[in-house]
Amino acid sequence: MNIGLHTLYDIGSSYTIKLNEEELLVFEDDKTNKSQTPQEKKIKEDEEKKVKELSLEKAENKLSPDEERLVTDLQARDAEVKTHEAAHQAAGAGMTGAASYTYQQGPDGKMYAIGG
Repeated sequence: MNIGLHTLYDIGSSYTIKLNEEELLVFEDDKTNKSQTPQEKKIKEDEEKKVKELSLEKAENKLSPDEERLVTDLQARDAEVKTHEAAHQAAGAGMTGAASYTYQQGPDGKMYAIGG
């Protein structure tokens, strides 16, 4: 049976046959006639979907001016509470227990210490 180069394309092969510099037959991937399998298509679609979801999440994570002000206040309170508890730890000279905090979730999804 005699198979020519065009026969490989006709049967859907993704390989080409050519001669290299030493005039030897070489089989390699044909980048111009490469079709994707259903699994490869699904993987590509899933990756594109994840990229879209991430961009939507970033757009949704924009805080309003009031929410930004609340986050700033919570950050300041968090720093104040932790500094105050650290002062207790230092004054106790190892005689005090571990600090415990009361937390509140801010509009950005992070937890901030509001009491200790």
